[in-house]
Amino acid sequence: MATTACDRAAVPEPRVDALPPAATPAPRSDAFDVVVSLSPVAAQQLAQTKEGIIVSADYFGYPTVAAQQQKLADPREPWMTLKRAQIELAASGGTAHFVATSFDEKQLGLIEKGEPQVNINVYSARKASQDNVLDCGMFQDTLQVAAQEPIKIECKLIAE
Repeated sequence: MATTACDRAAVPEPRVDALPPAATPAPRSDAFDVVVSLSPVAAQQLAQTKEGIIVSADYFGYPTVAAQQQKLADPREPWMTLKRAQIELAASGGTAHFVATSFDEKQLGLIEKGEPQVNINVYSARKASQDNVLDCGMFQDTLQVAAQEPIKIECKLIAE
């Protein structure tokens, strides 16, 4: 007896144990640390004035061509802000630990490669003075790079 292409008996159902395992994404931790060190002069002045230190992380991405065409990004800025976080440290500096953060999948789809970047800035908390008194280095790279090892930022007084 001949079977036709429409005959269900002609096509066996695949066995569940014969299917390849589903690909699982590699675990990823986007947590990172920022180690802030101060020059002796800066440490002394911040301690005397009881000034704090702010470590600021701006998470962003460069918009895709599609996001630019849809005018989803601010045309005055070449990036799209995803999130912001700040941690205050004591006047002596130390380590700011930024926990892993999640992003809206729609936002990630609007940035190049879906890869968030992070920009780290450090400045005085402006408790003793309305102006920032610190001159600090900064960091900017992908979040993946930031999470690889502690980010070291050195600060001195602007007046130094």
